[in-house]
Amino acid sequence: WVITASTFFFVFNFAYGFGPIVWVYCSEIFPLRYRARCIGVSTMANWVGNFIIAQFTPMLLDSIQFGTFYVFGVFCFFSIFLSAWLPETKGVPLELVQELFDGKAGFGGIAEKKARKTVGEA
Repeated sequence: WVITASTFFFVFNFAYGFGPIVWVYCSEIFPLRYRARCIGVSTMANWVGNFIIAQFTPMLLDSIQFGTFYVFGVFCFFSIFLSAWLPETKGVPLELVQELFDGKAGFGGIAEKKARKTVGEA
């Protein structure tokens, strides 16, 4: 019963949480010029990830049994930090979304690089 309850708990929380959020973020964060291509790559990555989870879950259940849910729990724990790191895009025009990511760790100030390039050309 514990495994069944854990599975239902995970699916329930994923269905209203990170399940739809991925699709919303993918449609908002890419520049208009590259959006269609990037959403295609994001969709492929999502399907490949789902396929990998579907293939490895039975193997994990056979080898580490209940510990499989601890593995999923670790990913849920990391997703808490990811959701705190991602900026809120509600009400932000698509043209300004990139500015939300400038200054975030891992993006290296894209706007600053563009500004330096523009100043260097002038």
